[in-house]
Order: sequence, then C-alpha cells, then structure tokens
Amino acid sequence: GIGRSYGVIAFDMNSNTINYAETFDVYGSAQRAQDMANVLMSMAPGRTVIVISNDEPVNNRFANGLGAAMESVGAGEAFFSNRFQGWCAYILVGSGKAGRGGGTEYYKGAYSQDPNAFVEVMLPMLFGKPVTSSGAAATVIGAAVNDEATARANADSAAATRISNVEVRAGDLEGTAGTLQTAITDINGKISTRWAAQAVSPGGRAQISVYSSSNGGAGVDIIGDVTFQGKLNVGGSSGTRLQITDTKIHFDTGSVMKVSGLGFGSSNQFIEWIGPSQSSLANCTEQNGVYYVKTDGSAYFGGTLSAGTIKNAVQTTSIASNAAVDTGTVSSRGGTRTVVVGYSLYITQPLNGNNSNGQGTNSAQIILSRNGQDVATLNVSGIWERNASSQDEPSVY
Repeated sequence: GIGRSYGVIAFDMNSNTINYAETFDVYGSAQRAQDMANVLMSMAPGRTVIVISNDEPVNNRFANGLGAAMESVGAGEAFFSNRFQGWCAYILVGSGKAGRGGGTEYYKGAYSQDPNAFVEVMLPMLFGKPVTSSGAAATVIGAAVNDEATARANADSAAATRISNVEVRAGDLEGTAGTLQTAITDINGKISTRWAAQAVSPGGRAQISVYSSSNGGAGVDIIGDVTFQGKLNVGGSSGTRLQITDTKIHFDTGSVMKVSGLGFGSSNQFIEWIGPSQSSLANCTEQNGVYYVKTDGSAYFGGTLSAGTIKNAVQTTSIASNAAVDTGTVSSRGGTRTVVVGYSLYITQPLNGNNSNGQGTNSAQIILSRNGQDVATLNVSGIWERNASSQDEPSVY
C-alpha cells in the first residue's frame, strides 16, 4: 500500500511491469521531498510515471525542488493551484520530461479534510503506456478548472486580482479559456483597472481587453476576427456618424451621406450611393443621388468636378490712389491659397528745353483683404528721373 503523502510508481519502458514503487512521506520530512524530487527528475523521457496522494499531501510539496520535479513529469494547474487542499485526493498520470501540464491530473477536495475527497481511475496499460479501449496507445487527455483571487494592501498601494481559467489537453494539443480582473492604486492617486478574456487553441488566440487608467485613458483592445450582428454606430446613433452593419458602411454628416453595401436603396439596386441624408436607406433613389454605382455595374455622377490648377486672375489700369480689384471666391480644395501681385507705373510726356534735369522717388501700398478684413500689406517704392534737352522730346519717368 501507499503510505502518507505520495506514492510514486514507474513502469518499464516496453512492458506493463512496474519496476519502481516507493512511498515518500513529505509531510513528515522535507528530506523525503528532496528524495522524491531526485527520483522524478531521473525518469527517462517517455517513461510512464504515476503519482498518487494519500492522507495529507500538502505540507512540503514544494520543498527542496519537489515542485519543479513534479512539473518535469507533467503536473499542472491542479497540483500548483492554491485550491490544493489538505487531505485531498490527487493522481497524476505523467511521464519523464513531460513538462508542466504534460500529464493528466485527477483531483478531488473542495476544502481541507473534505470527506468526499476520493479519486478512482481505471488505467489499462500496453507496453508501459496508457491505452484506449481499442487497444491503441492512448492520447493523454486532461482537463482542469482554476480560480485564483488575491488582494493586498499596504501603506503605499493596494491591488486585487482575480483569475479564472479552464483548460483541456489531448496529447500535444491544448486549449485554454479564461478571464482576468485587476485593480491597482497607490498613494500618488494613480488607479488602473483591467478586465480581459482570452481563448486559445491550436487554431489561434482571441482576446478582448477593457482597461482604464487615471494617467493613460481608457480603451478596448481586440485580438482576432470580430463578428457582430446589429449596428455599430461611431459618433452617435444619429446625425454625424459612421455606421457599420453586417452588409453596409454608412457615413453621414447630417446633411450629406455616403453608403457602401451589398444591395440597398428603393429596390436594392445600389452598392454605393452619395446624396442628401436620408432617414432610411430605402429612400435612396436615382433621382436624389448625386453619385451611385448599381449592382449591375452601371454608374452615374451628377456632381461638380475639379481638375488641374484652380486660379482667378483680375487686373486694373486705374491710377487712382484707391484702385482695387476683386478676385471673387476662390476654391482651394483643402490646399493653400497663394496670392501673386504684379504692378508697374509708366509715364511718357513731352518736355521742352526750358525744363531742367531732375529725379525723385515714388511709392505705393498694396493691401490684401479677405471678407472685408485686411490680412496683409505690401509697401513698394521706386525712383523717377528727368533728362532735359534743347528740343521738345518725349522723356520717361
């Protein structure tokens, strides 16, 4: 029989012969925990090992490297959980160098000295390996449910965490699903909270995280493909918004809207439509659309096109001191407007021989206004010159 704490049974590599069996009373001696650890660590890869608890298995179960040794032969979340109770029932069917979670665990014990803590396992063997009813070497199958909650507080900070996981394993395949909740604060007024759910299988990982932090904002992170039914409204349920449904994307400024989708409109004739905002997509028609593409590939555009450089040019020959020109409205299409100004002063008049030579300066001021408001001023200046002669002749200022 098996004495207190743990019994270790190992099979021959190629037969059903039990060639090792020993009891380790780790409850009464930490040295026996070390002895058991040495035995488990020495198991050859693939050699079937069965660990069975009896009486009280909790005390010293991590002493002197025993925790790492149990992990090496396949112990997983059941053995390492803080729900591993005193006087519980535990069986591990593992193998040498299997690694954490590589074995199959059986556990019973809701609380310390639970009278229902009893586990019985039927385990046929073939050539030293667990087998299925068909006689083939079995794929090791296991399952575990884990819940863990911690809370701490001191003079500087406080933290609370809750973790809940379910796990399954079939041979080398593993699947997990779980949730995480955390809340942390400190004396500096920083608070951070997080809720996350995750599912992992050989097909990939999906995760959603909801978080809020006093110095980092709040948000939602999603990993994986997203499928939803109904409407997703970004910016509100009406007015200016982006709306996504299962087959349509809807942009609405409140006065103009654009819709792309798989058949919509008064007779489901459009895959894209732009026009005045409508209370219902059934109101989208050829008559009120500025632009549309139909499901048959035909299209229509009735708006205004802009191409190339947009410019307005005006001039005046007035020499009045308040001469002005107006360019009118100039569209920029979101770009930068550039104002180019040109000017000249040219005078020809006759002079007679009685005029003397002379020179001087002239100046002008150009003011740029927009919507009645002066936005820029350009001051320019030049010189004039007069050369007299004995005969009347034209001269240039």
